Amino acid sequence: MKYIIRKAEPKDAFGIYTAHMKSIQEVCSRDHSSEEVDAWVLVEK
Repeated sequence: MKYIIRKAEPKDAFGIYTAHMKSIQEVCSRDHSSEEVDAWVLVEK
């Protein structure tokens, strides 16, 4: 598989936001309480 690394563009914003929120909600929830995750997500909105 070949990967191309480039600078993000405005059209990438929604995908980046979605990936960031999913990582907080799914990955971070393994190490943080639901209250911490909820607070982090609320700050990010």
